[in-house]
Amino acid sequence: MKINLTLPAEAGGIDDAYITVGLHAQNPSGTDIFTINKRIYYDETASGTQDTELYMLIGSVLAAQFTRIKVDWTAHSGAFPPTAVKVTMIRFWTFQATITSTTLQSST
Repeated sequence: MKINLTLPAEAGGIDDAYITVGLHAQNPSGTDIFTINKRIYYDETASGTQDTELYMLIGSVLAAQFTRIKVDWTAHSGAFPPTAVKVTMIRFWTFQATITSTTLQSST
């Protein structure tokens, strides 16, 4: 999964801030069957964008059960969060028959 951050460009910021992103593999009813939280570090003083790739390895038993992936931005350190956080790519290495759509949907 590739996540794109738009950096805040705040002169008073810190150079080792982070956001916490939760990746959730869910079954058809929306119940999490596997969850992993990852930190994405960024520089609050920088401008522009930053791309980060995250990987979630799921065992074959769970992979046969999940039908969707949910991504949550759950926390941040520092005083200046990114001005935007976007999921720009999701790649499945072993495509399961239970996945019927590869549409990105936003809940914002």
